[in-house]
Amino acid sequence: MNTRKAARLLGFQAAILLLVTVILLVSMNAVTGMRLERQKQDALCLKFQDVILGTRFERLRLDDKAREQFPEILTAYRVYSDSNAFIGYVAEYRNETDGEEFISHISLSADATKLTGLTASDAPISSDDAPAFFAQFQQMRMPAALAHDMPGNAVTTTVYPPVSGLKDGNFRESLDTADSSGYKDYVAIVVAGGRITAVTWDAVAIDGGKNRAEASVSGEFKLDGDQEIWAAQAYAMQNMLLEVQDPAKIAIKSDGTTEVVPGVTVNVNAFFKLANLCIDDSKNGDFAEPESSTSPTPTRADISPTLTPAMISVTPVPDLGDEGTDDSDPGSEDGVILNANDAVTADSIDGFGYSEIKTQLQPAGDSLDVSRSVIRGANRMYLFLTRYLKGEF
Repeated sequence: MNTRKAARLLGFQAAILLLVTVILLVSMNAVTGMRLERQKQDALCLKFQDVILGTRFERLRLDDKAREQFPEILTAYRVYSDSNAFIGYVAEYRNETDGEEFISHISLSADATKLTGLTASDAPISSDDAPAFFAQFQQMRMPAALAHDMPGNAVTTTVYPPVSGLKDGNFRESLDTADSSGYKDYVAIVVAGGRITAVTWDAVAIDGGKNRAEASVSGEFKLDGDQEIWAAQAYAMQNMLLEVQDPAKIAIKSDGTTEVVPGVTVNVNAFFKLANLCIDDSKNGDFAEPESSTSPTPTRADISPTLTPAMISVTPVPDLGDEGTDDSDPGSEDGVILNANDAVTADSIDGFGYSEIKTQLQPAGDSLDVSRSVIRGANRMYLFLTRYLKGEF
């Protein structure tokens, strides 16, 4: 009896020991797995930190169809913030130009309509040209193209020198008082690589309504007579400053108008004053505080197309929703090619019709082919995501 009791006790103890051992092994494996996963996530955070600030990456599983149609997309992820909020997508993309390959990292917004960042550290672009080129890929509406490749755009061949002493960053100045229509003008510029790479001229409604640019597009703000809408004229001034880099190179008359920017008939004194203040801020390192606009600024796709500026602004802007163009389906309008071979028609770029191009960019110096390759990568990622979100893959 004692022997049987001892045997049962021994067996019970052995079972307990086995159970504890199993629990310990499972726990250790779980801890090891969590540690490995955290290391993997930390590596991804570091890898993509220049294009998106996420803390958790969830890999998109590409099926055979996706891999066949988009073989240049090496990996793609959904990205989440510290609070586990979904903030966008990021991908590793293989570019190729003239037989030379390089890798770019591309991030898009959560709704996949805007490119939020792009880097390609190994791209064959000179260190002098790279900062200004890559600075354009911030909150950029998709798809995009080189302004050089778009029809009807008189792209300047003159490269004007930048204002000396500019420090890189975002700068913004606004008038202290509103005009007679209840708008307070502001100008914001982005400096990258010592050059002005983006310009915004707009005005905030002091009653909390739409900004003047958006109000002019919707018809709520109108100019007297048969003039271009205010947003179109503001874009022309922005683009001229992007071209010449210095407001002093744009002549204005004593009445505040200018004859050197085609189609511009409004008073531009506020633009000149505020642009010069932004330039002074850049020289002094007085960076603008981040702020969110309550009223979106229209893009050139939303305004009258009759102006043809020498350069197209790449100022980051939010979508216009129902009041702007419809970005919901890139395959629903003319010239877009969505077949497996991504054929390109004579009136399209990367398979997107000219009318679908939302942002026009300047090349990295004389590196047109490399610049096209980088932009094509962004367009391909955008096209992939539009199909992915439709459930095609």
